[in-house]
Amino acid sequence: MSMDDIGHVAVLGAGNMGHGITEVVALAGYDVAMRDVETEFVNEGYENIEWSLKKLHESGRLEELPDEVLARIETTVDLEAAVSDADLVIEAAPEDLDLKREIFADLDEYAPDGAILASNTSSLPITDIAAATDRPESVVGTHFFNPPVKMDLVEVIYGERTSEETAETAQAFVESIDKTPIYVRKDVHGFVVNNVLGPLGEEAAWMVSEGVAEIREADATMVHERGYPMGPFELGDLTGIDVSYRVRAEAGRPVPPILESKVGAGELGRKTGKGYYDYENGDGVDYTPEDASEDFDWLRIEARILNEAAKLIDDDVATPEAIDTGLRLGAGFPEGPCRRADEVGLDAVLEKLDELYEAYGEDRYEASPYLHDLVEAGRTGKTTGAGFYQYAETDGGTDADESGVFHEIEVGDTDVTDGRTITEADVANFAGVSGDFNHIHMDEERMRESIFGERIAHGMLVLSAATGLIWQYRSIEMRDSVVAFYGLDDLRFRKPVYIGDTIHVEMEVVETTPRPEGAGNGTVTFALEIKNQRDEVVISCEMTSLLE
Repeated sequence: MSMDDIGHVAVLGAGNMGHGITEVVALAGYDVAMRDVETEFVNEGYENIEWSLKKLHESGRLEELPDEVLARIETTVDLEAAVSDADLVIEAAPEDLDLKREIFADLDEYAPDGAILASNTSSLPITDIAAATDRPESVVGTHFFNPPVKMDLVEVIYGERTSEETAETAQAFVESIDKTPIYVRKDVHGFVVNNVLGPLGEEAAWMVSEGVAEIREADATMVHERGYPMGPFELGDLTGIDVSYRVRAEAGRPVPPILESKVGAGELGRKTGKGYYDYENGDGVDYTPEDASEDFDWLRIEARILNEAAKLIDDDVATPEAIDTGLRLGAGFPEGPCRRADEVGLDAVLEKLDELYEAYGEDRYEASPYLHDLVEAGRTGKTTGAGFYQYAETDGGTDADESGVFHEIEVGDTDVTDGRTITEADVANFAGVSGDFNHIHMDEERMRESIFGERIAHGMLVLSAATGLIWQYRSIEMRDSVVAFYGLDDLRFRKPVYIGDTIHVEMEVVETTPRPEGAGNGTVTFALEIKNQRDEVVISCEMTSLLE
């Protein structure tokens, strides 16, 4: 089965994930059948899709009429009818291994021989699910994140017998529905995101259980000092404390006492009105920046997060790029854990882990051999020029040349530039200002403070299109920064088209919001051709501007 063969998709389940995946697939133009076991469940899921499409259309994010998308969706309670002509089946049933195995056994009977059978499980073994069929090579994991319409990431997980063709087709399908896939090449518990994310809540819970930290102190420090989107206890209340408890218990890992006590008291988070915070009789999540503390040992938490990432790399489960993409898009991390580790210093991370292992003797603090190897090789991060990533040396350190990289492209220009070579030094200088060598982004405030912020923003647009970063990584932070900086209404882009050694990219900047006098309004379309030449990239850029 290849991408060219996929035309009809079946989604099994009409709950939050099922109807969300169905909507995403239909929005991408596929015909899709949504099936659940009860008509009531199917109808409710369909109504949720109707409501969501209406909101997307009202906000201008959906050009089609909602009814045109809905026309591509069929609903049924008949499993055979749903999958008999499906090229791809995505199972989105509750997280119960026996239930999923039962479903896949039925799929083995009803789905076409060449169909790809995918599970949306967030942590259950793909290998065990696939074993319920006579075609494990056609079974793959496609873990969407909740809500699927908004979340950009999909983990594509190999079972032990998943074929390369199946995984590659699944990845291509994910891209075709405007999502970002990352490969999880081994069927490990928790895959990538949940595996690496786990220590954020777990280690904070141990620290509070030991009496060395307070809940608000932990949340405030990790959010306001370390840049995470939510504090570990705030996140625990949102996802459900019982979920965290069950994941650890099922994996045979020790459970922090505070989790035991909360589950025992039935205080499971927002869904019960009380968890780490009180949502019924209190103020809910009420930590403030003042609750952050210099005494809070944030490195204890981050060292464990970074160690889990190193273990996945060492075990060939995922690459540093995949891990960083996954945690940024799937968990909202300010930067990927591998990138964060290079900033902190791998030697500091290793020292903290060794300190904790000596003090507690717990396996969770045992440093990855890969981390040891990097430090012994002197690859301790950005300060040494190499860590999880390789960093370019620049004459200006982290200060970019004031001329900017793309200074010849100004707002309002209508021009066709000659072919131009972007060298490693160019990228390094630019990244010095944007703050990140591989994933270029800059927040609006920093851009406005810069004397050449306008040039940086344009450089971000052009360089992102040129390298395909927007398509490959979907940097939400970068997109939002540019949109906010320019007062844009939208930033649209098309998937790069690869023809031989040339990449064709188109990006459209839509702007109707009034800007300062002389800045103009309208639409800018970047059309670029990128040709690889050894270690350099030659870019021919045509910028058609409607700005006046």
